[in-house]
Amino acid sequence: MSTRPPAPSRALLDARALVALLAGGVTAGATGFWWLLLPGVLLYLWLVRVAAVEAKDPLAWEEPDLRGLAPRYRASAEAAVAVQRRLNEELRTAPRYLQQSVQAIWAEVEALGARQLGLIRQRQSLEECLGRLNPEPLHVQERALLARQKLAKDGIAARQYEQALQALRGQARNVQELTANAERIDAQLLTVHHALENVYGQVLRMKTAEARVGETVVGELNTSLQGLSRQVDALSEAVDQVYARNTRESA
Repeated sequence: MSTRPPAPSRALLDARALVALLAGGVTAGATGFWWLLLPGVLLYLWLVRVAAVEAKDPLAWEEPDLRGLAPRYRASAEAAVAVQRRLNEELRTAPRYLQQSVQAIWAEVEALGARQLGLIRQRQSLEECLGRLNPEPLHVQERALLARQKLAKDGIAARQYEQALQALRGQARNVQELTANAERIDAQLLTVHHALENVYGQVLRMKTAEARVGETVVGELNTSLQGLSRQVDALSEAVDQVYARNTRESA
């Protein structure tokens, strides 16, 4: 299912148009010559019109912004975008009798692609979080606390060592959960990537098949893409819950 907003509102919120309007407002406000706002308004309206025309294209696609991704994750994101780009190009040249069908496929591909990139950003956040938790010395610290607890001659001190151990083990459980989620994301990202590569192959097959076979492939592709989108959503939500719980416990 496509995550795009309706075309009219998307055109009114077009980034290029909003920047033009903001620039005109800032210039007029800074100089005190409010008539300078008029060129900005006119440019905004023209850019909105351009965006509205673009929005009528059901296969329109603006490549996502990958800023903020570390090199390792940027490489994964660029590979994901490359598959989407190839799919978009192939769908644009589909036979006329498949035009309606390819629009449905592209809507699913675009939605899944957005979820895929969101998952890549989550994976990067998990790595940063695990780095802050500094999991490496936890086992060393646990052994040191156990040794101190055994040597403790004072009962109150022994109980305090036990409290410290419980807190440390809680931190270790957080690390285990976050590490498991990171591994699940890695596996899910590979699944999505290879699934989209398979979709690309299926689209090529569909374009050269008879109309009846092509429509069958369309139905299979849509069902597969929708199922993948649900998987990604479920995993992303689970990761968010673990991340939020870890943040509360660390506060």
